Amino acid sequence: MSEKQSRISNFLNFCSNHKVFVLLFIMFVPGLIMLPILKIGTSARNSELNSRDYELSIDVPADGFACNATSTGECQARVISGTLKKYPNISVKLDDYSDCSLNGNNFDCDYTAKLADYYETENLSPESLPAEFEKVVTISIDDGRYIDERVSKKVTIKFTLSESDKTIISNLQQEYLAKKTREAEEAARKEHEEAQPQQEVATNEPEPQPEPQPETAAPEQSQTAPSSGGYQAIYDEYAARLINECPTLSLAECAELNNEGVTKMAEYMWSASGVDGQYATYEQWSGKLMDVYMQSAR
Repeated sequence: MSEKQSRISNFLNFCSNHKVFVLLFIMFVPGLIMLPILKIGTSARNSELNSRDYELSIDVPADGFACNATSTGECQARVISGTLKKYPNISVKLDDYSDCSLNGNNFDCDYTAKLADYYETENLSPESLPAEFEKVVTISIDDGRYIDERVSKKVTIKFTLSESDKTIISNLQQEYLAKKTREAEEAARKEHEEAQPQQEVATNEPEPQPEPQPETAAPEQSQTAPSSGGYQAIYDEYAARLINECPTLSLAECAELNNEGVTKMAEYMWSASGVDGQYATYEQWSGKLMDVYMQSAR
């Protein structure tokens, strides 16, 4: 065996006998090598940043902006203006991702405030909505490689809500509650469908046959009136309650009353047979009750 082959064999034997040491070496040595390189890079970056000559000055109205809410649940776009000391090849960003427009030393940022925090809730009443609210945004300088945190500024933007804005928020909350109800209905439908095969198995099991009884004259059967239960009765009861009670209830209480009626319809569907036991029939009646709710909650 040559000297070279002997060294290779000795190295392999060492690795085999010291596996833990070799593994730790492989894991940590590259990091130890990269650490000085990263420090050099960070030092160079800080040196470059310190040599730059720019700053941000932001102009925000003290009395804020009128929201003028859109039907999709946003305040209409507003312009945040400012100036900066010019530096080549930079851009101004709003919340680190939206580019602002630059014109010389001036910049304008379009900002849109979302109102989902107010209408995506089950507990909302018009009187609980504030007359104004605030949003905090960050305006930064980006040179294409990284954002300079030294001159990033957090700015508080104030919006005022008019009665029209509050009405839009209330309508959006009704749509949100209707969506949640539909999701609950869909979950109930799936649960019902999954339970059907088990019910069919139980139904197909042979039933014990009764012992034959002596024939006796059957009593005369009288015609009975149709049952007053079912979808129609549930609809009549809760439609009347929604119309009469919602004007004096909060939106959350009115929605709870509607959900109570829809739940009773779902319970009836599960226990019914024939057409009444079909989901399409339940969906039609619950939709009619939802229409009454949407009109009564306005």
